[in-house]
Amino acid sequence: MALGRWCWTRYQGRNSHTLRVFSAYCPNPPTGALSVYAQHHLFLTSKGDQHCPSLAFIEDLGEDITQIEGDKIVLLLDGNMNMKGSIMATAFTTLGLEEKILKKKNLRSFNLQKEFTRTSY
Repeated sequence: MALGRWCWTRYQGRNSHTLRVFSAYCPNPPTGALSVYAQHHLFLTSKGDQHCPSLAFIEDLGEDITQIEGDKIVLLLDGNMNMKGSIMATAFTTLGLEEKILKKKNLRSFNLQKEFTRTSY
């Protein structure tokens, strides 16, 4: 499906080691008729798919990741949900992915909005 939900770049290093870096965005629940969520919902229903766009994102990205063989994976994600205990966290943990920021900082949650908001230019 071509919804522009993620993209990736593959790098090859020494000894044929490969790294695939994903940048991904999971749509928020709807906030209006023109929201990304609403647009994805319209697209999915036009294809006869009744999935919630957020759940479709999790399933489709997970399917893409499971098809990758041999690459190390880095997933840069705007998941729009808690990465501890959410359905997304569970799905990606099942794939063998780890939430490194929370683990490294030993935090229960990590709010990038509060941590990295620039207040002046």
